[in-house]
Amino acid sequence: MTTSTTSISADFAAIVARMECEAVALSRMAADGAWAQVSLASTADLVVSLLKTGDALSAVASGGVGVVHTSGALPAGHVSTRRWLEVATGMSSRAAGAKVARSMSLREGFARTRLAWLSGAISDDMVRVITMGIPLALQRLNVAEQPALIDKIEAEIVPYAMEKSIAQVQKKLKQLRISLDEDGVDERSLAAYDAQQLTLV
Repeated sequence: MTTSTTSISADFAAIVARMECEAVALSRMAADGAWAQVSLASTADLVVSLLKTGDALSAVASGGVGVVHTSGALPAGHVSTRRWLEVATGMSSRAAGAKVARSMSLREGFARTRLAWLSGAISDDMVRVITMGIPLALQRLNVAEQPALIDKIEAEIVPYAMEKSIAQVQKKLKQLRISLDEDGVDERSLAAYDAQQLTLV
């Protein structure tokens, strides 16, 4: 490593350690009844700040999951990234698998989505909608055509997602799926298909 790289690595690790300490301190204060002492006028703003901070940390952690997964540098005794996350963080198998899948989607593509998430412009849930919704909309197209189309659609969807709700983005992606469906599937059958997919997962 160069001196600069070593410095960045040390700074990054130090900030993560401070964030962990601050999180522990907040948890202890909340357990001791801190919320009861906070003015009601401030409570809502503090809740939003905490949730947005959690989203930002989730975005950063997702990048790290991708690094661990692609490098194969798992802690001793672990045979998969998913299992490591389960044991180390207490995630369910499903949540750990989703975390790995999303980190890889963002690592292999969806650069605009990743940067928007890291900047706080979109939420964790919005990232899930985009990274799952766009490929789903294109699933009936030729595989060779999909990467270019994903990039083109993402360029339009991400700015839209910054201003709209998850429900509005989902609706836009559903309309895209209908317009690209060669068999002309209608919205009712599409909704039934979505429900069936959710159940299977």
